[in-house]
Amino acid sequence: MSKLKTQELTPNQKDVLALLDGQFSAFKLFPDGISDERKYEWFCSYQIIKFLNSNIDIDMLERGVVGNGGDGGIDSIYISLDSRLTEDGWDEDIDTTLGPRRTIDIHCIQATTSSGISKAKVSQALETIERLLIDGNLDIYKKHYNADLINAIEPIIKIRTAIDPIINLHFFYCTKGFEDVHPNILQDIESSKAKWKERNSKFNINFKFFKVEELFDYCRTKPSEIIDLKITKSMTREKDYVAFALIRDYKNFLTKENNINNDLFDYNIRAFMGNRKNSINNKILDSLQNPKDKFWRLNNGITIIAKDIGTPDETTMKLTDPKIVNGLQTSYSIFNFGKAEDSKLQNSQDEILIKIIKIGDNEEIKDRIIVSTNSQTPIPRYALNMTEDIHSKISLFFEKNYLGNEQDLFYEDKVNRFGSQNKPKKQIVTVLQMIKAVLGIFLQRPHDARGRPSNIFDEKNHEDYENIFSNHELLFYYSCIKIVKRIELFLEAKSLESRERADIIYYIAMCLVCFLLKERKPINNDIANINFKTIEESLIDKIYNKIDAVYTDFDRSSKNAKGNDMVKAVGKWLDTEPWK
Repeated sequence: MSKLKTQELTPNQKDVLALLDGQFSAFKLFPDGISDERKYEWFCSYQIIKFLNSNIDIDMLERGVVGNGGDGGIDSIYISLDSRLTEDGWDEDIDTTLGPRRTIDIHCIQATTSSGISKAKVSQALETIERLLIDGNLDIYKKHYNADLINAIEPIIKIRTAIDPIINLHFFYCTKGFEDVHPNILQDIESSKAKWKERNSKFNINFKFFKVEELFDYCRTKPSEIIDLKITKSMTREKDYVAFALIRDYKNFLTKENNINNDLFDYNIRAFMGNRKNSINNKILDSLQNPKDKFWRLNNGITIIAKDIGTPDETTMKLTDPKIVNGLQTSYSIFNFGKAEDSKLQNSQDEILIKIIKIGDNEEIKDRIIVSTNSQTPIPRYALNMTEDIHSKISLFFEKNYLGNEQDLFYEDKVNRFGSQNKPKKQIVTVLQMIKAVLGIFLQRPHDARGRPSNIFDEKNHEDYENIFSNHELLFYYSCIKIVKRIELFLEAKSLESRERADIIYYIAMCLVCFLLKERKPINNDIANINFKTIEESLIDKIYNKIDAVYTDFDRSSKNAKGNDMVKAVGKWLDTEPWK
């Protein structure tokens, strides 16, 4: 879809463009047979109006699409009355007794796959707004605009005449570029807004220009959601609550469209670990199936953070954007138990203890709670680092597959995320595997990749962590893992112990990249753009024979593979530039 020349972009811009393209490729809410340009208009419209209705379908989208010749610089237009998206005929039964207390929001969208912002398009849109919404005499201008646009505007003019509501116009200009808005365009907009305000003080205008970064942020942002939690009793301290809920009611809280609502676990540092024999989860399940005591006495309970907590009555709490930050294993165990033994669950009077904390938009409080509530049980030392945005971006990049192939790698941005989904083990990439690949290939420290990868998370090694997870294209991470996976496949055919393969794999990976790029110290952008189709088996075999010989010189010892002397010996060989 992209029209940009990607060689002109920074690594970060390439990443965001690739991720946006992935979101666009996965988008399906448009009719068959339309061009990519039109699909992009539908895509942008959806990202903007999804905040008005969380159940947008293709019919809702289509009602607002007006762009197709004679659109006056407006591709789509959607109306909301008192913050609710309107439907056809919304103006026919409006309560006029409320008069000026009503608020109409008009959402106009112009979307283009061009990289720049067109002054002509903005001027055309300003002219259309003035003619149709400020002047409001549609009969004069009907011949200038298409029927869909006129039909969308007519109810607004009718209601404005009847009740004089507050009208907020939100104009969104979406591009596929990174250019800032030219000052002359901003000046034209401000001039028009001032002129319109003089004519109608209750007409408010807001222009937003969405470059690739802003649109991608909208793609990742989910509409705010209020979920009811039915409780049996609660206690409050300041703005937070401790509550009890029947287990069956908590299971209902977890359920969305007959499945567990995974959005509730966005901030959880683990995925579900399964019900292996003698595991904690197996014991949770057993306490549900064969209760010997009150469940809440045997279980640590659940911790939920929420942006807001509606004033509860005696039976229900209304939670805005709730997230379960501790208790994922318990939650999954309860949900799975309920699906398997629903009648038993419905007859149970057992309860679960829930702590609900109001955080508003305070990210610092959120992070402190996540760390604190997950410190009672053992977790990998890197688990908390995986809440950082870079890991979710890598995972999304692998998922949407920038290269356009079927997804072949799954990066775990939380512990056991894909293991719990039964993805093939060879296709799952953990954060430690990623660190090993980058350590060995880019930082050229295959001995550390073999011996001490988890040390990267120590505070004293913060610089190493930054070198691995900063200032690289997302494609760079994909390339590093693909190189390692290619060598893994090669080594499987060799008569080696698993220990020996682990000792030499990152040495081979380091050297292979040097040979492919004909550089002693390849840069990250070059690594990102390696063509895997050009990797010949004979080249890997040549490098393997050399590394295996060096390994033998060092007694085929894992201790030596993790030490400085062996990596120095391989480095001296690379210094001779043997690819020439």
